[in-house]
Formats: sequence, C-alpha cells, structure tokens
Amino acid sequence: MTEYIEWTNTWIEDTENPARKPRLLLVGDSISRDYRPYVREGTEKYLVDNLATSRTPDQVLYLRNLKEVVEGLGLSYDVIHFNFGLHGWHLDDAAYRTLYREIVGYLIAHTPCLLLALSTPVWDDTLGYDNPKEETIVRRNAIVSGIAEDLHLPVNDLHTLCKGRAEYRCPDGLHYLECGARAQAAQILSFLP
Repeated sequence: MTEYIEWTNTWIEDTENPARKPRLLLVGDSISRDYRPYVREGTEKYLVDNLATSRTPDQVLYLRNLKEVVEGLGLSYDVIHFNFGLHGWHLDDAAYRTLYREIVGYLIAHTPCLLLALSTPVWDDTLGYDNPKEETIVRRNAIVSGIAEDLHLPVNDLHTLCKGRAEYRCPDGLHYLECGARAQAAQILSFLP
C-alpha cells in the first residue's frame, strides 16, 4: 500500500446490452471519476465506462483491476483515454517512465484508439504552483508527451487547460469543481473520433 486510503471505483454502462454502442473507457484517478458523468452527458455516440483508482501500476491490484475491465468483462473498447500521474509519489521518474510505457503497450494491444492525458496541476495555498508535487507532475507530463511522440499517440493536455484557473479548483488544490470537471470533459470530447 502506498497511501493512507487505497480505493478503486469501476463504472460500466449498459451491461445488459454491451454492444449497443461503441465504448469509451476513461482510465485514471478521482479526476476521471469526476469528469466521467459530463463526458457521458456530452456524447450519444459512446457508452462511457471508467476505472478510477488511487493505486499505481507497480501494484498487483492496479494491473488486476485494469485487466479485469479491459479483458475480463467481455467488452470491447473503441477508445481508451488514459491518465496516471496524481498518485504513486513514491515512484521516481525512471520507474514512472517504465511503468507508464508498459501500461501504454498493454492498452495499445486492446484498443484501436488510445488517447493519453496529461495530469492536472497541483496547487498549494502557500507555494502556489512552485511546489514539489507540481514539479513532479510537470516532469511526468514531459515523460508522457515523450512516449506519445515516440508512439505517435494523441495527447490531451488537461494540465494547461486547468493551470491558473482558480475558478475550476476545489480548496484542496487537487480536485475540481463542477465547472472544472465540465471543462475537462469538453476537452476530452473534442479528442474523440
């Protein structure tokens, strides 16, 4: 365990008629859990599923949960939108790069369209954006951008969308109010084929 509270939320739509529409899977953390309803609200084309977790790819349960959703439920994902960055503070940049690349390789094998998302910024009331967690996020986002460039994958820059937008932020500096989650959803929708 790497956090005081570890959690996983899975949302799978229309399990009785799973092939009714193309499926979009949002993989991420609490940020993805918060924007999922607004992505769903904004599309009639896709069923919108979500795997949101505090776990990290170096944990067996992360991989088990991911594989259960991607392979174990008998579903087929036309699009996967993937983000991992706001958890796993114990990982150095080299470990993050290796794990991220491995997960991307796995996801590429299971969807015709993989979209990578940059992590949202971390605000600190005392230090602003000049804080250690935000510095880590900036480095991680650079790693993600490099992997995306190497593999010719699109990048959804949620970091730039949210940075400097105090009206989007919750007081904790990590999460977003409804207006922020709606802005994130709108940007995700703009990336969908």
